[in-house]
Amino acid sequence: MTATSPLPAPHVILIEQPSKVPGKRGMEGFWGMRYGNKTVLTAYLSPIDLLLDSMRGSAPNQAFKFPSLDRLPAARVKQTFPTGVELDIACGFLARDGQLLLSPSGKWRRNVLVHDVRAPLRMGILMPEYTTDGRREISRLFEGAGLFAWQDTLQSLARIWKGDRMKHAIDSALATASTVVHSAGQVVNQIAVFDPEAEQWHFVPCQTMDDVPENNHPHGGGDSATVG
Repeated sequence: MTATSPLPAPHVILIEQPSKVPGKRGMEGFWGMRYGNKTVLTAYLSPIDLLLDSMRGSAPNQAFKFPSLDRLPAARVKQTFPTGVELDIACGFLARDGQLLLSPSGKWRRNVLVHDVRAPLRMGILMPEYTTDGRREISRLFEGAGLFAWQDTLQSLARIWKGDRMKHAIDSALATASTVVHSAGQVVNQIAVFDPEAEQWHFVPCQTMDDVPENNHPHGGGDSATVG
C-alpha cells in the first residue's frame, strides 16, 4: 500500500560542477548514488541533515543548491526525470555509544532510513510516495528519540528556519557533536538525530528501528553519482 506523503517535500542537493571554460557556468546535476545500472537520488527529510552532510563531503570549487522537490523548475524536472525518479530518504547519522561515526576522510556517515521511494512526476512536481512500512520507519526513528512533534518540526524547518536561525542550528549541531573515526567491521549501534529546537543530539538504538548495518542499502555498495 502506498500513498502520497503529507510530509514536507524532502530536499535534494543540486551540484554545480566547475566549468573547464573560463567565464562559463558549469553544468548542474543532482546528487545521488549509483548501484550497478540503477541510480537513486539522495533526499533529506531535514534540511539540517542535508547541510551537515554536504558541508562534510564537498569538494573544492563545487557550488551547491538545496531545493525541495516541490520547488524544482518544472521544465528541468520534466527533462531530467520524465517519468519520475526513485529516492533514498536520509535522516540522521550513524553512531556508536553516543559518538557520530566518521569515514577515514572525515565525512559523517548519513543514515539512509527508507530506500527506493518512488517519486512519480505529476503536473511538473516529483511527488514522493511512501509505503506504510516506510512511514512507520520514519515515525519510529523520531519517536524513538523522544521527538513526538517531529512532523511540526519538519514543517517549521521547511517554512520558517532561514538565514541566521539555520546557521545557528548548524553551528550548534557541529559544536555539540562528539565524533570518532569508524573502522571497517566496527559495530553501528545507534542513529544520531539532531533536535534544532533543543539544540541537542539524540541517540536511538538501532534495534528501535531494526538493525542498521554499515552498508545498509538493499542493492549493496554503491558509488556517488551526479544525475542530470
